[in-house]
Amino acid sequence: MPTIVQLRGARNRRAAPEVWQATFAWLGGQRLEPLSPERHAPKPMKRVAARRLLWEPYLGHLEDNGGAQRFRRTVLERLCADSRGARAACR
Repeated sequence: MPTIVQLRGARNRRAAPEVWQATFAWLGGQRLEPLSPERHAPKPMKRVAARRLLWEPYLGHLEDNGGAQRFRRTVLERLCADSRGARAACR
């Protein structure tokens, strides 16, 4: 069952009891479904795209300093090898 740990109001002040009550009423009215890992796990190609997007600014900095190839070879190639089937998209 989901639970609310913290609820804050305007200017990070404590929320009024009515807000807590409305929040719990809303939460109690939601349909709960078990989460299956297969349903929410990203596909290999999406993982590769997210990895590329994450590392892009750092690689841009390394390319200015001449270290991008070494980084790609030592770190990204290892990650791509672990991506099971998405290796072609890593390059």
